[in-house]
Amino acid sequence: MPISATSLATLRTAVRGRIVLPGDADYDEARRVWNGMIDKRPACIVQAADIADIAPVLGVARASGVALAIRGGGHNVAGKGSVEDGIVLDMGALRGVTVDAVEQLVRVEAGATLRDVDAATEPHGLAVPLGVVS
Repeated sequence: MPISATSLATLRTAVRGRIVLPGDADYDEARRVWNGMIDKRPACIVQAADIADIAPVLGVARASGVALAIRGGGHNVAGKGSVEDGIVLDMGALRGVTVDAVEQLVRVEAGATLRDVDAATEPHGLAVPLGVVS
């Protein structure tokens, strides 16, 4: 089901992040994922500016019945971070990593990659057992 003009208008007023649509100059770049064999064309890409952008996108997708894909760092080999004719919630800008070295606790935002995690934990002599691709 394509996204309606009403749903798009709701997103435009509810999120601080950028909304990228087919026809925008950077649409092809915004829809690209790590696995070059994945070539999906979402109806709308919401590039979250902060965590407050998440709930409105989920609400619009749920209320409208539009398919939703949530993209973190964009490295899912199966292409689950994109969707044909639906909404992509791109959290790639949410890359914060905080380290509590005393408690050995790491908090990672949804768009962070292993490179971000390693850069934050290594100075504290900590490592998180994740993948091998930064």
